[in-house]
Amino acid sequence: MLTGFFRSLPNSFYESAKIDGASEWRIFLSIMVPLASSVIFSTCIIMSVVIWNQFFIPLVFLQSDTVKTVPLKILSFTAFIFNRSDVALSGSVVATVPLLIAFFVFSKRIISSIVSGGIKG
Repeated sequence: MLTGFFRSLPNSFYESAKIDGASEWRIFLSIMVPLASSVIFSTCIIMSVVIWNQFFIPLVFLQSDTVKTVPLKILSFTAFIFNRSDVALSGSVVATVPLLIAFFVFSKRIISSIVSGGIKG
């Protein structure tokens, strides 16, 4: 998304700042980052969902029950002889609620960011 967004920006932003004497870092921090803030925000949201749903990496590295992630805790309900699928399903719903709340709160910004980052120019 970020690559598509930065490719869609006109070169006139960069060239006019260069003519005004701005350095590469000043152009990036003063012009490019504010323009890309919505795309950066939506990328952070999408990556947080990916990290939230990690399963195999925590399964390998986290051995203590006190530091296990939400998907691993839900798995522990179905790993017993008597599968507690009702508890596992309710745990899945409870684990999904914070992500849904974040999406609905920021949905307008996320959707506009995805649309602006997907423009090919």
